[in-house]
Amino acid sequence: MDADDKLVAETLEKKNELESLCINMRQKINSDHFDYSSERERDDLSKLADTLEDWLYNEGEDEPKSVYAEKILQMRKISDPILARKKEADCRQEEFQRLQNYSSELVLSLSQERYDHLEVAEKEAITKEVRNVLDDLTSQFNAQQSAPKHEEPTFKARTIISRIQVLRQEFFHFSFFAFKITDFDENSIWRTFQDQS
Repeated sequence: MDADDKLVAETLEKKNELESLCINMRQKINSDHFDYSSERERDDLSKLADTLEDWLYNEGEDEPKSVYAEKILQMRKISDPILARKKEADCRQEEFQRLQNYSSELVLSLSQERYDHLEVAEKEAITKEVRNVLDDLTSQFNAQQSAPKHEEPTFKARTIISRIQVLRQEFFHFSFFAFKITDFDENSIWRTFQDQS
């Protein structure tokens, strides 16, 4: 494929990406992403999607690649924060479940024969610390769950992940658990959805 053919293919790809983005985001804000978008965001996004679709099927039918790319950025300026809130909420729920599972397994393991060498006071101290962490994060998690989903969260999955990692470091001798922390990069949220859109 020569340079001209490659540019034509890339231009068509950007044009199709813009069209798909308009269609997909309109569907998302009226379904599973509805709660994660404000009324103003939904209104702005819907109007922009309509405007861009009309443009695509008329004067925007044959434009340079850079023009389509610019229009995509206009859409993503509104859509990315919505997608990020939904992604964060899903990750937060998953990590909170992992925290509950890990805390329960850690406390229950203390009754195993292999830990009979620990004094009762040591086991009680471990149990207390684990439950304190769980109670603290549960309180923050529940408060966040009660907050409007379209607002930026103040309690995020990374906080849970960090606290689990601290527990694992403190009680490294319990590493026999097959417990895997999710690799969660908050900054990659938007890139993930850009790939999926």
